[in-house]
Amino acid sequence: MTLDPDKIIPDRSYLDESIVGARNRIAHGDYFTISDDQLVRAIQYVLEIMRQFRTEVENSVALQKYLRA
Repeated sequence: MTLDPDKIIPDRSYLDESIVGARNRIAHGDYFTISDDQLVRAIQYVLEIMRQFRTEVENSVALQKYLRA
């Protein structure tokens, strides 16, 4: 079963810069601040990815895309 990542991740640059970038800064011990608005946007973005992933998996199961041809 192959899922289309373009359907799941709406904005790759935001993911790379804001989500993964923040994780990397934290992992390397950097100190940074984030505004309430930035946090809300990040939360909404991650939740949207999770919803899209669930939808893609559900569609793949419903269409039995996991079966070999």
